[in-house]
Amino acid sequence: MTVYQEINLDVSMETAWTFLLNPQNWEQWWSKIKKAKWLYPGRFFPGYVKWENGSQSKVTGFVADSRKSFITLESKFEAISFKLTDTFASGLEFQIAQETKGGASFSDGGTATRKAFQEALHKFKTAVEKK
Repeated sequence: MTVYQEINLDVSMETAWTFLLNPQNWEQWWSKIKKAKWLYPGRFFPGYVKWENGSQSKVTGFVADSRKSFITLESKFEAISFKLTDTFASGLEFQIAQETKGGASFSDGGTATRKAFQEALHKFKTAVEKK
């Protein structure tokens, strides 16, 4: 099952992408994180993000483009994607999507996850638009 939410941003793709790729910014908007850092080899793909609790997520997808950019972080039971899309109709859109894996599921059908994503998206928008 995949759960996702999105929001429109009033910044350029370059500004949002640079902000997104800096894990030092994540604690401002992503409540699951208190501290994160990139691990080498490969800063992005194929690299790893190490979380404050010591666990790691592998970067399994990474695309940087002028119209659509995304990064996917994968652990044993989930894959989370952060995607920026520049659309002509509504400007820059930021989407967070989470897909369960390995038999895992959302106990509430994803309601709490959607709510957490909405909160994260609004925090991201506020933080990146201040830059």
